Amino acid sequence: MKPEELLAERYGRSSKSKARERLIAVAIAVSALVGFLVWAIAVTAAGTDRVTAEVKSFYVLNDQQTEVTIVVDRPRPDPIVCQIEVLDTRYTIVGYREALFLSNSSAEQTVMVNTTSKGVTGVAKDCWFK
Repeated sequence: MKPEELLAERYGRSSKSKARERLIAVAIAVSALVGFLVWAIAVTAAGTDRVTAEVKSFYVLNDQQTEVTIVVDRPRPDPIVCQIEVLDTRYTIVGYREALFLSNSSAEQTVMVNTTSKGVTGVAKDCWFK
């Protein structure tokens, strides 16, 4: 008898238990893969109805006003609302406005944002369907 067989016989570790451990490991790996695929499909499906916006340009008129032009991309022509913020040099919000895009309006809109101090940039924060 080989030494491996003697040890397996003495301590109860047989080839059957090794096969069972391999089967359990494969089952866990397959379960993890299926779970990941379900999660990935769910995340992808949830993002298909998302509205995005980006700042095309901004112009600081004075310490109290900034003009921000944003372009939206929407999957359907329903009315949407976008948050627009104006930030200062320390990234503090000094102006805020919600812009309404009607169903028949163009994808680009220029918005005047009142500010509490001089802004240096405009940001399209978030958009959603109304």
